[in-house]
Amino acid sequence: MASIQRVNNFIDGKFAPAESYLDSFNPSTEEVIAHIADSSPEDANQAIEAARKAFPAWSRQTATKRAYYLNKIADLIQERLEDFARAESLDQGKPLSLARTLEIPRAVENFRFFAQAITQSRER
Repeated sequence: MASIQRVNNFIDGKFAPAESYLDSFNPSTEEVIAHIADSSPEDANQAIEAARKAFPAWSRQTATKRAYYLNKIADLIQERLEDFARAESLDQGKPLSLARTLEIPRAVENFRFFAQAITQSRER
């Protein structure tokens, strides 16, 4: 069995461990494949505060710059499509071909959609 991945919260630009974790199971084997942060209200409040702190600088960015960042996320997901597809397939118990051709490409498309939407907004 491969090593079990631990998925922490990402708050204020860094990964932060949680007080507790939920097990993510491969439905076809019932093996634990990951431990996912079971975020507490305190974790959520820290994330909200970090977002509030980041908002002024983010909102001063031009629409083009904000779109650039969303497209960069899409690019990075696309570059690791196979890794994400394998993880999705294990986590959801669905065929790898569906994760590879539907779910992960859809995530890429969602980031690109919102990147374009930013540039079309009147409140740029």
